[in-house]
Amino acid sequence: MAEMIEKAVKNRLYRAPADFMYVAAQKELDRAIARLKQWERMQKEGDCEILSDAEVV
Repeated sequence: MAEMIEKAVKNRLYRAPADFMYVAAQKELDRAIARLKQWERMQKEGDCEILSDAEVV
């Protein structure tokens, strides 16, 4: 993965490896927030069953 990031930097898709990591972290944070909002909405509606801390059905 590090090689792919370095290649992206060399191809000027990112200024530095840190920029890539920032973008990746922001996307993951956005996904986590979306999952949390979905889970909260399902809790309010009573449409979910919690199987474990990590899994909502």
